[in-house]
Amino acid sequence: MRVAAISALFLVVSVCASSPMIHAQQPAATMDALKFLLGNWVGEGSAETGQPGAGSCSFELGLQDKVIVRTNHAQYPPSEGRPAIVHDDLMIIYLDQARHQLRAFYTDNEGHVIHYTVLPAPDGTELHNRPPGPHDDPV
Repeated sequence: MRVAAISALFLVVSVCASSPMIHAQQPAATMDALKFLLGNWVGEGSAETGQPGAGSCSFELGLQDKVIVRTNHAQYPPSEGRPAIVHDDLMIIYLDQARHQLRAFYTDNEGHVIHYTVLPAPDGTELHNRPPGPHDDPV
């Protein structure tokens, strides 16, 4: 019985080892799906503290059209005894050649640093907060 089980296991392992790996074709990631963002944007809203404020951001091509650079500036005046808030951040969206995917690097004046995976889709673009790692390796 033991010999039969070991023989069957050896057969499965040798068949798997000799079979070519089948990988799904991934569509080529490009910046084209994000070009609708290019330009200057202005908005109004409120901070987490409830303070009303306003801000603006811009999306521009950089590094000879190899990246999209987003800069953001928001100001919230003092309100109800709370001090004024000024927030600045920077995001660089780029094509990670090794992973064949769009990635983004974010940092701000509060010391946050976040790495994103960017997933363009016909009905909207998603940013996923995932550190680079084995789950992002190409298949």
